Parts: sequence; C-alpha cells; structure tokens
Amino acid sequence: MSMVALVSSSPPVTPRVGSPRRAAILTALASAAVRAGNLKAVLLLAKTGRPKSLLACSGRFRVLALSGLQAVYPEANEPALRSALGLGPSVDRRRRALEACTTWPEADVRATALSIVENEDAQLTGRWIWPHACAVAAEHTGAEAAVVATVTGSRATPPRVVARARKLAVYLTMTEGDVNLTAMAAATGLDKSTVRFHVEGLGDARDDDPALDAELEMLSALLRARLDQELSQW
Repeated sequence: MSMVALVSSSPPVTPRVGSPRRAAILTALASAAVRAGNLKAVLLLAKTGRPKSLLACSGRFRVLALSGLQAVYPEANEPALRSALGLGPSVDRRRRALEACTTWPEADVRATALSIVENEDAQLTGRWIWPHACAVAAEHTGAEAAVVATVTGSRATPPRVVARARKLAVYLTMTEGDVNLTAMAAATGLDKSTVRFHVEGLGDARDDDPALDAELEMLSALLRARLDQELSQW
C-alpha cells in the first residue's frame, strides 16, 4: 500500500481550541523524535519526561513537533509553543537558520498530529473512567471511593481494602477504556510501574483463578452499565 493511501485512510485531525497541555507537547516531541530517528532524544524523554532535557539535541525534529501541534491547535500562541519546544530565540544564529529552512513531508506532520490526538484522547478517557471505576471497586470491597481515587504519593502502605479496590479500579479503567499506560498514570497519579504491576498481576491471576475471573467480569459489567448511564445523560 502506498504512503498516500495510508495517509488518506487515517482518521481526520480535528483542530482543537486553546493551547496544548504538557502531555500534548511531550507526545509531539516523542513522536517527532521517533520519526526523525533521533534515538538520543527518545531516550532522554523516556528518562526525564522534560522538554528542556532536549536542548542539546538537534532542533530538526522539534520543528516537526511544532508543525504537529499547530495542526491540532491552530490558535495556540506560536512563540509560546516554540519556547516550550526549545525553539525560542535563545538558540544560536546558525541553528535558527537551519530550523527555519527545515520542512517536513505532510505525511510526517499528519502522523505527529494524530499521535498527539490519540494520546490526549486516551488521557481524557482515563480521567473520565477512573472515578467511576473507583466507585464500582469501592462499593464491591467496602472501601471509600474518594480514598481509593486519591493517590497522595505517600510511601505508606494504604489499608488492605483500599489497596485492593485501587488495584481493581486500575485494571477496570485500562481494560474497559483501552487506556494506555502513560495516560493511565496521568489520570490516576500512580507511577507507570505501579500501574503495570496492578494490571499484569490481575491479568495473570485471573487466568488461573475462575473465581477472580468471574469477579472481574462482574465488575466490568457494572462499570459498563455505569458509563452507559452517564453517556445517556449527555
């Protein structure tokens, strides 16, 4: 299949109002770095999660990130975007000239824009489903929903009933909402390793435990019904 066919068959990019959030900027940078083959930038982003850590990297992929963000957020303030991406006026003259003459194929810009949209959509989905999943899990275990949903960052081990309800809520949110790991961490306040531990642990355990499998099926059905009820009121 040709590149033209792939681009034309991909979903449309609907422009959004306002300015991109940090998640959108990081997604744009990561997607652009991958498409540019800039392994150093990809590793730095994975390690630090900070746009400023990329200032020593080539600016060429950041031009692609800017183009992708502008495709999704056409009304965003360009100087502010350039500054967030490390394309501000502080870079040296030769580098500015190189960045100014850098253009990317429309297919690359579109792919970057789609990455931004998909990541943001996943985060929005995660934030919507998470409190409902916490409520379902809390009612099932006897925990308090607000406590289950609130992650304080404390190193103290939460009460067993809260810990179990939270683990169930994480699993339900990711499986019912098809939410990715990054979006789930952003929605809950948990770190990625904890989210992965909860999901993989329950996923593996249910394969060998019919009672747990039935429990998760029942909770999933309750969550779907709760989400359907809310959607019907929109």
